[in-house]
Amino acid sequence: MGCSFSIPAQLTVFDRCANLYNNNELKCKRWIPTSSSALASRFSSYAKDVSAEKNDIFIEVGEVIDDVVCLPYIEGRITFCEVPEGCDAISFWFSGCAMAKFKYEGKWYVCHISLHGAGNTYDCREYWNTFVRNRRDSGIENIILFYPFTIASRSGLAMGIMDGSECRAFTADISPLNSEPIKPIETKEFPDSEVKKGAEAIIV
Repeated sequence: MGCSFSIPAQLTVFDRCANLYNNNELKCKRWIPTSSSALASRFSSYAKDVSAEKNDIFIEVGEVIDDVVCLPYIEGRITFCEVPEGCDAISFWFSGCAMAKFKYEGKWYVCHISLHGAGNTYDCREYWNTFVRNRRDSGIENIILFYPFTIASRSGLAMGIMDGSECRAFTADISPLNSEPIKPIETKEFPDSEVKKGAEAIIV
């Protein structure tokens, strides 16, 4: 199930990542990719059909901090990062996007899927859905997808957490972000009925 950590630990990791991310201090290659990785190109090829406009839909980016994979959002792309054994994964910010996890060649990966409404230039649902439909031919296994949100996040932003096959989200008080610790407002654990798996991990 990955390493278990309480909400204070989640907040500590999130606080560090959010401060770095919002202050544009994350300049390392894994956070701000300068070129497409071979794996990103491979995943992108699984997500394309003959009419696809984007060749680099998957972007490999992220960082492991205190045994937690921290994955940022990039508008109009599907960001992803490997999840080493024993680590959980968080991603931010969520206001309607989806978070997913899958296995490929024996390794786990986590994704943040940009969603802006069907037909929008920055919406990646059709690319993701093609990726899911091609999963058997491409060797993608154990896909898990959910939409991180809480009641409180409907008027704000949430963070998604994937702990093994368990999916959670929490909304935090992030104002003022740079001067005070983040305070949790609401947390939610997602039952299997709210999590999509395998062929059902299609975004409508």
